[in-house]
Amino acid sequence: MEKAKTQMKASLLMGLESSSARMERLAMQFLLHGKVSSPDEVVQKIDAVSVDKIKTVAERTFGAKPTLAVIGKGQDFEALNEFA
Repeated sequence: MEKAKTQMKASLLMGLESSSARMERLAMQFLLHGKVSSPDEVVQKIDAVSVDKIKTVAERTFGAKPTLAVIGKGQDFEALNEFA
């Protein structure tokens, strides 16, 4: 876990060296979150991640029955139930 956190923080901070990468990061944050977080805020959020938080997100994401969308005729719904 610590190795992954260190790698994410290093990647973030090294990305600040390139003006195009900085602008891309700012634009992405603004488009996704409606605000721009400082590098220090992002580092604090990375440091706040724990194994328990990852497990909680994984259980919420993968614990529910998946949704299946069919494009086309989809006539054999019983066979599709095996995937859902």
